[in-house]
Amino acid sequence: VNRRLATSIGGLLLQSAQQLPAAEMFQKAIELDGRNVAAILALATVYEKNAQVETAIKLLRQALIVEPVNAEGRLRLALNLKRQEQVEESRKLLAGLAADKDDSWVTPLAYQELARLDSDRKKSSEAEKTLRDGIQRFPGDLRLRIQLAAVLDRRGAPGEATALIEKALAAPASGEAANSRYLYNAVRADEFAQTRTFLDENSKSRLQVLAQALNAPPPDGQQGTGVAR
Repeated sequence: VNRRLATSIGGLLLQSAQQLPAAEMFQKAIELDGRNVAAILALATVYEKNAQVETAIKLLRQALIVEPVNAEGRLRLALNLKRQEQVEESRKLLAGLAADKDDSWVTPLAYQELARLDSDRKKSSEAEKTLRDGIQRFPGDLRLRIQLAAVLDRRGAPGEATALIEKALAAPASGEAANSRYLYNAVRADEFAQTRTFLDENSKSRLQVLAQALNAPPPDGQQGTGVAR
């Protein structure tokens, strides 16, 4: 229970922008259980937000040893590797995320960052293909459309770029994949939901045992305790 409690308290502290106390709780949770992926990712995020990229990378690699398919861990590792100019490994991770069939909030952001890497490498045709593939999967993602318009403009197709933006702005607002970058930077309650569910269930079972003990008849020959004097 202690490791889950430490993780849950760390999550609450992080939601309250108490990063240092949160980091201490996540570190405690990891010391109690080195396979606690939620705590490892959360601690890596704290280091990432404080520009301690090397430590964040080390923690993210640790998380992926425990859970290699963790999408958020792979995305965060890719972006931190990019900051360290380890472009090839970053690109490999992003390409793997874009190829995944799971349409989580991570996937459209992987498309965006993969296309950004290709644009930085002057590979505009690859960036365009990546963005078109992303839009096909996530037609409601405005960022993908704007990014594609920018690529098209640089490739000498300003008319198509303008039409793409006008069409995107005229479309009804959609929540589909629209908040991926916000979710990347936000503290999400779902990260710690499993831990808190366990704690809730555990506390309920303990309360039931306590209630049964209080309601049990006293042993033979003994008087029940009371508060009256």
